[in-house]
Amino acid sequence: MNRRLQYSILIADLLWIAAACGFIHGTQNELTGNLPGLFQWAYTLAAFSIWSALSVSKKLEGFHGGWYFPRVCAQVMVAVISLTGSLLILAFSFRQLYLLRALLELGSILSIGLIYVVSCIGSLLLHRMPGQNDA
Repeated sequence: MNRRLQYSILIADLLWIAAACGFIHGTQNELTGNLPGLFQWAYTLAAFSIWSALSVSKKLEGFHGGWYFPRVCAQVMVAVISLTGSLLILAFSFRQLYLLRALLELGSILSIGLIYVVSCIGSLLLHRMPGQNDA
């Protein structure tokens, strides 16, 4: 697969992670009062670095070995569980137990969005492949 496409998928994933972290931070502020913005940035930067490492090492773009939707979903779900687990460990180490619910919500929002990103790009590429429409 093209390196440019691989990095485009990674950038789309990171944009979704930023949007999901911002959404979760906003809903947590409404529920619990003012949370320090520094903690939001710490978790967002941790999520970026963890997801980037997972994406490159596990080839989460979904096209390694052929594009097959159930396999792509399974890969992304395992990566989201790993990411959520890492962020939960970070929350425990900072003794921020009030963030547990927010991090679990983040995991569910991330799984939906990241599967959507990969499936949209996959369907776009599959429709553009030559010879696919011949039958």
